[in-house]
Formats: sequence, C-alpha cells, structure tokens
Amino acid sequence: ADKLQQKRARADAKEAKADAKDARADAKEAKAQAKALDKEAKEQAKAFEKAEKEKAKAFEKEEKEKAKILEKAEKAAKATAKKTRKKMTPPTSPKSANKTKKLPPKLIIAPVTNHQSPITNHKHPKRMQNYEIIKIENLTKRYHMWEGDFTALRNINLTFGKGEFTGLVGPSGSGKTTLLNIIGSLDNPTEGKAIVLGNSVSELSHKQSAVLRNFHIGFIFQTYNLLPVYTVFDNVEFALLLQKHSVSERQKMVMEALDWVGLADKAKSKPAQLSGGECQRVSIARAMVKRPEIVLADEPSANLDASNSHHIIQTMKKLNRELNTTFIFATHDEKVMLYLHRIIHLKDGMVEKDELVPQAKTESHVSI
Repeated sequence: ADKLQQKRARADAKEAKADAKDARADAKEAKAQAKALDKEAKEQAKAFEKAEKEKAKAFEKEEKEKAKILEKAEKAAKATAKKTRKKMTPPTSPKSANKTKKLPPKLIIAPVTNHQSPITNHKHPKRMQNYEIIKIENLTKRYHMWEGDFTALRNINLTFGKGEFTGLVGPSGSGKTTLLNIIGSLDNPTEGKAIVLGNSVSELSHKQSAVLRNFHIGFIFQTYNLLPVYTVFDNVEFALLLQKHSVSERQKMVMEALDWVGLADKAKSKPAQLSGGECQRVSIARAMVKRPEIVLADEPSANLDASNSHHIIQTMKKLNRELNTTFIFATHDEKVMLYLHRIIHLKDGMVEKDELVPQAKTESHVSI
C-alpha cells in the first residue's frame, strides 16, 4: 500500500511538472506575441510619425515656394510699374503739373480738365455731360480663315456712360465676346475705333494695353479662372501685385473686396473648398479689388443654378450702385437680363436693337 501510494505521488508530481512546463511554454509564447505586437505598434507609430513629418515638410516647402513666388512677383511688379511710369509719363509744365496733382487718383486716364490721355499723350474730343467712358465708332472685326475672311462684328456704333449696367445679348456667334475683348483691349478692331477712357484701343502698345487693363478694367469669366493651389485671399490679391501698394494696403483692399461679396470668412479657404457660387463671388472680388471704372463679365452665370445666378447678379448690381462702376455683360441668360438697365441685342455681328429697361430688378433682396 505504501509503495502504491508513493508511486501515485510520483505520478502526480510528474504530471504537475509537465503542467508547469506547459504553463512556462504558454507564458513564453504569450510574451513573444506581446513583444511582436509591441514591435509592430512601434513600427506603425514610427511610420505614421515619419509620414506626418514628411507631410509637414512638404507643406512647409510649398509655403516657402509660395512666399518666394509672391515676393518675386511683387519685386517684378514694382520694377515694371516704375519702368512703365518713367516711360509713359510725358514731360509737363509747372501749370499742367499742378492741374494733374488736383485730379482724383482713379481718374489718371483721360482727365476731364485737359482732355488728354497720359497713356498715349494724344488729344481726344471733350467728353459728354454724362461722362462717356466708352465709344465705339463704325467698328468692324474680321478674322482671316483658311476658306476666307469671317466677319465677327460689322459697323458697330455704341457709347457707354459711367455707372451703366448693360448687357450684350444674343445667340452664340453673335459677336458678344468679341466686342467685350475689344473693349477690354484684348483685341483690336479691323476697321473703325474703340475708344476706352479716352484711349483708342488700336493705337495702344502692348504695355499700354496692360496698364489700361491692370488699373482700370476688371474681368469676370464664366469659368472663374481661380488658381487652385492658392487661397481665396491670394487669388484676389494677385490683381494688386502689379500695382504699387504696400502689404498692409493690399491686405486692407482684399478684405474689403471679400467683405463686399460676403466671403471675408473664407479668406484662408482654397477654391476646391468653395461652391460654384462662392467661386464666382471670389472672381467678382478679384475684379473689383482695384476699383476699376469698367467691369466686363462674360457669361458670369452660365455655370450656376438659378439661386446662385440671382445672388451673383444682385451682388454686382449693388456694387454698381455703391461704387458707380460700369458693368457690361455678354449673356443670353434671361435671369441676368431681368437686372439690366440697358440691353443691346446683337445678331450676326450687328446691333439689332438697343433698348433701355425702365423696370429692371434691384438688389434689394440681397445683403452684402
């Protein structure tokens, strides 16, 4: 009995020893798994940290490149403006210099006092009492095609006064955009004259045309033409980089323009973060930030729904009333026509009808 009991005890002890060995093996395996998981977690954390550092480094590099581009553009703008002023400013007598000093800063083209353009130094006829700023005389535009000449505009005679809200209306191919391009000194007439702010467009050099557009004409496009990698603030500021303004002046002018269109809170956003209506409002701010005498809008509502179209036109109507800016649209959108004070109907490159609209819609339903 004692031997049997001892044998059982030895068997139990052996079994307990085997269990302890298995437990140690399990513990060792668990420890190895924990170590492997910990190593994997550390590697993942290290990879994430590395990716974040690379991302931050890329962003920092992009910001530095952006700052360099802006700085370079600003320096080039200052140099160009200085060179252009030296080249374009005619010698003046003490009397005429005194007269020029008294002129408002915005009326540097064709001042009413001496009826002369400082851009070309050419005399021009005395302006009408209603401050005529654009005059089209017997204008014809032809394009040379492989199969012969194509006449886009023929014998156009029009005048536009200060503060007009006018539309060029007609089907595609009627000559709306061509006429806008000539008024904006982007193209020249084949025959006749386009006189903008006292300057005959066809007589201007490339640099003089650039000065006219840079300081006195704003453009609003159908497709917005915003730079996607830059913020809303940067896109609006670009219009001022070729003008002589300090950083603080530019910042004030840009924020004021964004406030006009209700986008001051979107200054740091990029175009991809905006809706179509907001993008078009940014393009309006870009056109208006330099306070031009003339704004040319080519199908500004074509890519917008009805609600955004009304809001965009109401915004421009309010700016037209408050800043007395002349707006000329190229459109066939009936929603735009509702707000126009004057509609010029074009067909086959000719003026078919020129009518005043006494009961145009107002901007009373929009707050900016």
